[in-house]
Amino acid sequence: MAKRTQQIDTLAASRIAGLGCFVLLVLTCLLSNPIAFDNTSAFEFQLPLTAAGGIGLLLGFCACCFVYRMKQLFLDVPLEKIGRFALCLSCGLTASILVRSGLIFDAAPYDLLVGSALESAILLFAAIYWWIILFRLENEELLANTSQSLFCAAIAFLALSLMPQGVSLLVLALGAPLCMTMCMIRLCANGNEIELATKSDGAIDHIDEKHGTHHNVPPIILASIGLSFFVADFIMTAFPISLFPEESPLFSAVVKRPDTSNLAQLNEPALLCCLMVLLFAIILSSIVRHGHFSLSRICPMGFLAIALGYLTFPYHFPGGFPIGIAEAGRIVIAVFAIAATHLYVQKHQLSMRGSIEAALEVMGCIVLAAIIANAFVTALYAWPGFDYLALPLRSVFSGVGIFVLVVLLLGPLPRVYSLVEMKMPEPAEGGSENTLGHVELFAQEYKLSPRETDVLKLVTMGRDVPYIEQELTLSKSTVKTHMRHIYEKCGVSSRQDLLDLIIKGR
Repeated sequence: MAKRTQQIDTLAASRIAGLGCFVLLVLTCLLSNPIAFDNTSAFEFQLPLTAAGGIGLLLGFCACCFVYRMKQLFLDVPLEKIGRFALCLSCGLTASILVRSGLIFDAAPYDLLVGSALESAILLFAAIYWWIILFRLENEELLANTSQSLFCAAIAFLALSLMPQGVSLLVLALGAPLCMTMCMIRLCANGNEIELATKSDGAIDHIDEKHGTHHNVPPIILASIGLSFFVADFIMTAFPISLFPEESPLFSAVVKRPDTSNLAQLNEPALLCCLMVLLFAIILSSIVRHGHFSLSRICPMGFLAIALGYLTFPYHFPGGFPIGIAEAGRIVIAVFAIAATHLYVQKHQLSMRGSIEAALEVMGCIVLAAIIANAFVTALYAWPGFDYLALPLRSVFSGVGIFVLVVLLLGPLPRVYSLVEMKMPEPAEGGSENTLGHVELFAQEYKLSPRETDVLKLVTMGRDVPYIEQELTLSKSTVKTHMRHIYEKCGVSSRQDLLDLIIKGR
């Protein structure tokens, strides 16, 4: 038991380190100053460069769909062999970063455009492999690892931005992809051990591929995620954070030079973005650790940050810090999309095939939102009558963006929460004592042990595994074992089915 616990802790460290490197590369793609040697050229071609990132996402998504639909690579290749493809992804990331920096060939702006498109495509393709590795985790564990990875990635990005550019480029082009690859290989090589440990801990197997039914992700979920990303992408497409050239009041005060826009390779929006990501990671980790996780706690944080960007940046705050906060909001929305998809997969007990299809559907909406935002901004800038500095346009721009965010929060998103999160039975009219009495009768009918009955009572109260561990002073594996025994005795395969059975028995 001690050996297996130590092994699982090692695998958790591999997940955090690997995901941290992946998030670091994503931040580099969004906040690219540490690898952009020619900032002047980059700013001159900012709109084509942003469009190149969107085209890269589209190419990466098409590649994922082609591989899944035509070659069935994700399903036919054993989990242990996915590490070989991780090595290919690592080499591709290294090449794309070197191209983007102009070290392989110096032909601005084509090096920037090609490198940005390649990096975006490969990162999107890598995201699917991370999903395959991680989708069987419990939602609390996945979000805990995600929060820790976000924290580590933000710290690493800030540190690299303050280093000499050659050192930061070496770490980002070679170190981060290699570390991510080694962690993926470690996790993939232990795929069978992870699955066996999960089963022994009491997790219920996912539906078999031959008998499992595919659940299309409800359109309201796809539309809500897509529209949320469109609103976030629109402001970030119009004003790319990585190319922000303005003087920084904060850094000017630090270095005592009024014309300063960067501190080493770090600009003010990137600093604010990383600080906001750090704050969000701490909040998310605290929420998960105390068992209070809910999608309704994540999404408003991202929307608030994006709304701040819409509200303040059109009126030109010096230094551009609202754009950094809005970029952090887009990252929070990405975490919301991951959590919503994972909860949906868990709720419907989807197999690997079904989970990949659900992930591809959500990913398709995100890519579509980015493409539409790019096209819309390009059309605006190409319109001869467009003058963003005009006060009426600035007011309309910020007002419409905030209005859409408010409509999403009050309209479709509550419906999304109810569709993906587990629903707990409401207390009986007689109060909680009647509910607990009914649970005891239910436990006697299905011959549950006293400890299993204690666990069942907390489950019907809406408590999750971390809370049950603390309340009953049990280990996580013991709680899951009790849950597995309850499922077997009651003839169900998920928590939602168990709660439905309890309600029907009233």
